[in-house]
Amino acid sequence: MSSRAALPAERRPPRPFAPSALAVCAERRLPRPFAQSALASSVAALALVALVWAGVAGLAADAGAHTRSVSHSVWRLDAEGATVRVRLSALDRSALGEIGERDIEGVLTGALWLEGRLGRCAPVRGSFAELGAEPGSWRFEWRVGCAGIARPWRARSALLFEEIPGHLHMLTALESTEAGGARGEGDARGGAEAGRLIVERVLSAEAPSVGVAEGVDEGAGWRLIAIGVEHILTGWDHLAFVAMLVLGATSWRALALTVTGFTLGHCATLAMAWGGLVRVDVPSIEAMIGLSIALVAAENVWSRQGKGARIPVVVVAAIAASALVAVGRGGGLWLCLVGVGIFAACHFALSARTEKPERWQGLVAMLFGLVHGFGFAGVFGGQGVGVSLWSLFCFNVGVELGQLALIAGIWPLLAWGRRRGLHDRIVAWGSMAGASLGMFWFVDRIF
Repeated sequence: MSSRAALPAERRPPRPFAPSALAVCAERRLPRPFAQSALASSVAALALVALVWAGVAGLAADAGAHTRSVSHSVWRLDAEGATVRVRLSALDRSALGEIGERDIEGVLTGALWLEGRLGRCAPVRGSFAELGAEPGSWRFEWRVGCAGIARPWRARSALLFEEIPGHLHMLTALESTEAGGARGEGDARGGAEAGRLIVERVLSAEAPSVGVAEGVDEGAGWRLIAIGVEHILTGWDHLAFVAMLVLGATSWRALALTVTGFTLGHCATLAMAWGGLVRVDVPSIEAMIGLSIALVAAENVWSRQGKGARIPVVVVAAIAASALVAVGRGGGLWLCLVGVGIFAACHFALSARTEKPERWQGLVAMLFGLVHGFGFAGVFGGQGVGVSLWSLFCFNVGVELGQLALIAGIWPLLAWGRRRGLHDRIVAWGSMAGASLGMFWFVDRIF
């Protein structure tokens, strides 16, 4: 008989969480989450966490998903004018109200135009057509004739700037490689398949036009970097997820591995969406982003509460219940939730059986990054049509800069708390706030 078997039942050490504990919750003790300390320290830590999260929590009800209002157009220039292709998202189309096919033609051709020194180019009658597009978006095409209006030309947009405050329009201008601007289904990505790239520009209400003279770029790269930074710093769900990763890191090395894994993940899926290799189901992705925040936050609390069975059981049970609800709503979200539930059970079990779970935290962060990358793809219309590889790179640089700025703000706070014995409290209370926000977004986006 082993020495463990010889111990009385009441003196045996508790078992770490294992998959079998999902069915039989053998552990009945509730580990104390924090060591005893002075009341003043607890109040100080709680106040500090409340200050950090007050802005995010206060904006939770109004926080948007990663997808912001961005429309897209590709202008294929030739000697006679240009062929224009426009992509609108469901959000953009809804802002235009209930309008018919003829009305949408008038709205689009009146809001996007080409002009020269002698006047404005006119849309060619009968050229307007609706093109095929993936679910949740619309694509339209028409010709603009510039007879008698010599170059240089400027492309101008007034599309949705009044209807949607902060709306952006991503414009790509190409020099056509086909005589007469003949239509084709070639993709403008990279300027290689439908024409030679001349200029890319992000237009706004403050800067609504761009010159389309050959060789003019007018700082498009810097503008896209700025949009990437803004996209992160105004994306409350992404900020919350990165904050949960930082709170869960136990060292600089662990933080570097986690952030690197997350970056690789979202870069990979953003590139796949840009390349048209996958199609993004935006509602399901946004719901999964909210769930990812809650999962990482729950793990942060669990790892500091002795790794008992209660939190994993609650998490997996909640995911299972969500999957049942999603089945009744149709679509593939329920299947995603089943996969996430299996992943969560296995991850908790493996983490409980090792002394250094940070060894694979980078891999886990990369898996979550795959989901968040699809959320970023909304800026490029879900598939990046009409956006060059350089634009994608500049946008991603901006995303990383914004992410590093957030980490630089949180890590010193944790170092300060560690020196004063408040680290565990900051992590636990901050993670509980993050779990609440994540579940709010998850439920809100499902229903």
